[in-house]
Amino acid sequence: MDHAPGSHAVSVLVPPPQIAGLTSYQFGGVELQSATDAWGTEWWVQTLDGWDASDTTPPTAEKDAAHGAFMGPQFLNARQLTLSGWALAPDKETLRLSMQAFNLLVAGFLDSSLVVGENPPKQVTVRRSGALKTTYSAGRTVCQYQLGLVAADPRKYATAPTVEAVTLPAVAPGLQFPLVFPLTFGSPSSGGNLTVTNEGDFESRPVFQITGPCESPEIQNLTTGQFMSFNITLGPTDVLTVDCNSRAVLLGSASRRATLVPGSQWLSIVPGDNDLTYRAYSSVAASQSSLSVTAYSAWI
Repeated sequence: MDHAPGSHAVSVLVPPPQIAGLTSYQFGGVELQSATDAWGTEWWVQTLDGWDASDTTPPTAEKDAAHGAFMGPQFLNARQLTLSGWALAPDKETLRLSMQAFNLLVAGFLDSSLVVGENPPKQVTVRRSGALKTTYSAGRTVCQYQLGLVAADPRKYATAPTVEAVTLPAVAPGLQFPLVFPLTFGSPSSGGNLTVTNEGDFESRPVFQITGPCESPEIQNLTTGQFMSFNITLGPTDVLTVDCNSRAVLLGSASRRATLVPGSQWLSIVPGDNDLTYRAYSSVAASQSSLSVTAYSAWI
C-alpha cells in the first residue's frame, strides 16, 4: 500500500471519545472542532499542547572568580504549540481531498490566526513549525494528525480590539476686551484625555495613529508613567502610525522612527484601566488633530 510522505497506516485507528469537547478551534478561519468540511470529512481537535504556558529562558552572566551568576532581565520566548486531532471520512477519496486541502491550509508560508473558543475567545498568530505528521487507518478513512506551530508573539489576544480616539486639548476663550464686570474666566482646557482598558492579565502593546496638524506630539500613559514624544511637524493630511509591538514609526510608508525624542518608551497597556493623555507643542487647529488608539486585551 502507498502512503503519503511523513505518514503511515495501521490496522486499527479509532478516535478516543474525549475529543468530543465543546471548545472551538479555528485555524485560518476554518473550524477544526466538531466540524464537517466541504467534502464530508469530520474534524476533531484532541489536544493543544503549549496553550497554557509559554517558555522562558533565565538570562545569566557568570560571576568572575566567584560562585554563581548574575540574573538579567527575563522575557517570554516564542510560544511553541502542538495541535493534535482527527479527520474521519466516509471513504478513502474523500479523506484524500480533505487532507490535501488541510495541508494547503497549514502550509505555513504566511501568518495564520489560531482562535480558541475559551471565555472570552482568544487568538494567537502562528506559522507552521516542522512537518505535518499524519497516521492513517488501513482503509485510509481515518487520519490522526499532529501539527507543530510557533507564535512569535507569546501573548494570547482578544479576538476584537478596543479602539479609542481623542482630539488635542482646546484652550477655551479667556478675557474679552473691553472688560465687563463681573469677569468670567474660560476653562483652561478640554479634550486630550482618554482611558483604554485591558481586560486580560498581561500587558499589551498598542498601535497609535496621530493625525495632524500638530507639532511635537506626545503621548503619555499616566498609569505606567511611560511617554512617547516625537520631534516632527504633521500637516493637516499627515498620519503618523506608531506600532509599539513591532517598534515602528511610519509616516505613510516612510520610517520616522528617528523622530522619537530620547527617553521615550514603547508604551504598554497594562491590565485594567490605563489613563492616557495626548499633547502637542502647538496646533493651528487643535480640534482637527487627533489620536486614535487600537489595543487588544492580552493574556499569557
